[in-house]
Amino acid sequence: MRADADDAATRKTHRIARQSIADVVSRYLASNEIAKRALTHAMRVSGATMEDLADDGLARLAPLDHVAYRSFAHEDYGVEGVCEVFERLGWTTVDASEGGRLEFTEKRVRARWLKPPKTPRGETPLPRIFVSELVVDACDEELKGYLTQHFKRVGEGKVVKSMEWASGRNARWQLPPASVYAKVERLSEYASWTLLHGYAVNHVALSLFQLRKMYPETPLRTLEDLEKSFASNAAFSRMKWNESGGRIKRSPSGLLAQSALMSVAHRYGLYKKTIVTKTRYDREEQEDIFKDYGLPGSYLEFVQRLPKPQNADKSFEELEECDLREGFETGNASKIFDSTSTRPPPPSGAGSSAPQGGAPPASNAPQGGGAPPASNAPQGGGAPPGSNAPQESNAPGSSEPAGRPAGMLMSLSSRVASFFRPSSQSPVKKPRVEEEGASASAPAANDDVIDLT
Repeated sequence: MRADADDAATRKTHRIARQSIADVVSRYLASNEIAKRALTHAMRVSGATMEDLADDGLARLAPLDHVAYRSFAHEDYGVEGVCEVFERLGWTTVDASEGGRLEFTEKRVRARWLKPPKTPRGETPLPRIFVSELVVDACDEELKGYLTQHFKRVGEGKVVKSMEWASGRNARWQLPPASVYAKVERLSEYASWTLLHGYAVNHVALSLFQLRKMYPETPLRTLEDLEKSFASNAAFSRMKWNESGGRIKRSPSGLLAQSALMSVAHRYGLYKKTIVTKTRYDREEQEDIFKDYGLPGSYLEFVQRLPKPQNADKSFEELEECDLREGFETGNASKIFDSTSTRPPPPSGAGSSAPQGGAPPASNAPQGGGAPPASNAPQGGGAPPGSNAPQESNAPGSSEPAGRPAGMLMSLSSRVASFFRPSSQSPVKKPRVEEEGASASAPAANDDVIDLT
């Protein structure tokens, strides 16, 4: 009886967690058409039918190795809140002694990962969760000044709900204005990406091992097989790969291999300036000007895990996920981070964890529009595509405590709804934002970064 009860509890936990991940992946696919097409191709080549992938079938069936998020290690904005959400759903944060923490010193980033809930018999394992954070205090004074100045508006209660809420973006901070984004991007693509997307999914990773478990006759046994399959299909001829350190990144043992596509451009309306005009009655009227940009969004990764040495003699049919190389590799992950970069990759074999350098010229801007200009614009908001971010907790009128990223202190059901689904709040008028000076460590307001007029 006890075994039956345990099995029923395991299945219930797995079912709830599976639906939550399906919600996450569904939102991710809705904003990344390249990833959707690539996953569909891999599933179809392996043996899935169009009926299997209809509606939300792809989000439910795609066998994922992990789902990744980014955050800021600043006050309570970091990994703890994201980890708490998944811990409540059954994931387990891996201890540092077991390889659960990774440090990317020159990128000023650190990360943790979580193991999924126990897998019931006959079910596909759920993905790991990989959560990283930019250590703001470890950044140079210029970048730290821009970020803390932007976050300060939240701490002082100055964030006004804007159109971004209607699109499902519910980070702890507003979208940056064009000037702030351009300045931050020049110093750290990780920071600029996270300012835009908040707690949205950074990427998902397809597991080749679980793909073969689902479809034993799949021809996609290795990352090389996958690359050849895409290359032979004209629909993917323009697909861009992450070439940082080589297309396939391998751990020193050779038991963990990873490759990734470059991020796709997402459209964002960022604040540019406020125009003041006088009416015929000598009254001033002000209009906030926003501009759309195509900026780095999410991307898709592929993972091949091989058996641990003690399991090397097992047949594929005998192997289970726990028999494979577990965890993540710092060298691989550092190169995978570059999937959201707009800069040319370093030569294969060169160190890929170098600090993020200067802003690219206009010709190297992100696909679809590039970074905005650098003027000392006030903080504002636009509307990005829907994201999976937690609810903003410091906005005026918010009833949620500020101790965790939004959705982190609610009941489990509302927590899941907040974190994995977009806000349903109706659009409101874009706020008029006040002029705000740069921080003491920031460069002058007229510094040129990238000008796309």
